[in-house]
Amino acid sequence: MIEIELSIEALQAEWRQCDGIANYVANMISHNRSDSIRYANLFSSALNELMEIAFRASRRLDGRVVCRILRCDGIERVTLTFPCAAADRWIYEASVARAGAEDAETQYLSILAGDLAPVHQEVLSAMVIECHARLTLESMDAEALTLVADLPLERLVS
Repeated sequence: MIEIELSIEALQAEWRQCDGIANYVANMISHNRSDSIRYANLFSSALNELMEIAFRASRRLDGRVVCRILRCDGIERVTLTFPCAAADRWIYEASVARAGAEDAETQYLSILAGDLAPVHQEVLSAMVIECHARLTLESMDAEALTLVADLPLERLVS
């Protein structure tokens, strides 16, 4: 449906533009939803958070961030590929596993109550608990990861 590609250099230099990009994409895909304004708001927030994860993961790296958005049966699939050092992959693997664990809601409430957790852990947990997202992580190659977020947001707005 939509694909956006940014260099890491552009992402870091114009980080504030990510909010505008997320809003633009959200408005493009929400026009035919039952509550398009609420849907756009939810999607924009989710996309912005995912882009922040890519931003943080690739701060000291070169390369590109590629974001693809697809729709299938009321679910928006966001596929975000970003550079990630091999030594840091475990951080994202552990965060995705924790966010999808049986006790994910308990962990998320603990994070909200003040327990220290990495930002990406809080963001991914929030997506799973609040947006009912299903998250997976794929290794593209030695220098990139792909985070896949299936977002059934229409269920939340209808």
